[in-house]
Amino acid sequence: MRRLLATIAVCACAHGPPLPAGAAPGATRARPPSARPPPTFAPPPTFARPRHPESQPAEPTAPAWRERVVQAARRRLGHAFGGDCSAFVRRAYAEAGMDLPGVPARSASESLYRSLRPVRGPRPGDLAFFHGSFDRSGDGRGRDRFTHVALVEEVDGAAVSLIHRSSRGIERLRMNPARPHDPSENGFLRKRRAGDRPGVRYLSGELFAGYATAFPADAGASASR
Repeated sequence: MRRLLATIAVCACAHGPPLPAGAAPGATRARPPSARPPPTFAPPPTFARPRHPESQPAEPTAPAWRERVVQAARRRLGHAFGGDCSAFVRRAYAEAGMDLPGVPARSASESLYRSLRPVRGPRPGDLAFFHGSFDRSGDGRGRDRFTHVALVEEVDGAAVSLIHRSSRGIERLRMNPARPHDPSENGFLRKRRAGDRPGVRYLSGELFAGYATAFPADAGASASR
C-alpha cells in the first residue's frame, strides 16, 4: 500500500497538478505563477532604401566638358580682358567647372603646356601654343619660346578656329599649320616692329608650337612629346 502511494506522488510531480473537476478533456493545465514567460524578439531594424542612380546627376562626358569650355570662351568674344593669354584660358576652363594644372616653367604658357598632354590632332576645348608671338627677350629675333596660348574653338581638317586674348581683347584667330605661310588661312599673331630682324615670322601657322589637352585620351588621338 505504501509503495502504491509513493508511485502516485511521483506521477503527480512529473505531470503537474490534476485538472480541476469538470474540465474538458484535452484541456491544458494553468501555468504556475513562478514559470518563466516565453521569450520575445524585437522586430528587425529597417534601413532607408538607397536612392536610385537615375535620381543623381550624371557626371558630364568629355564632349560635354569640351562644349562647356568653348561656350565659356565664346561668351567673352569682343570684350576686354584684364589678364594675359594664359589667364584667359584658365578663366574659360574655370567658368566651365574645370581647373587647369601648372608646373614651374619659364612662362605661364609653358607651365600649361608642360602640365598637359600634347596631341597632334586637336579637338574643341584643347589648347594651341606658340613661340615668338612677341619679343620677350628684346633681341628682335622672335625666338622666345612659349609666349602665347589660345583655345581651340572649331577644327576643320588642319585648319582651326582659335579664341585668344590679344591686345584688342578676346577675339578669334584662324590658323592652318599645314599652310603656315598663307595669310589667307593664318592670322597675324605677332605685330611688325621697326627693330625686327630679317626672318622674323608673324603668322599664327608660322609661330605655332603644338597642341595640348586637359581631357582623357580619345579613341584615335595620338600623343607626342
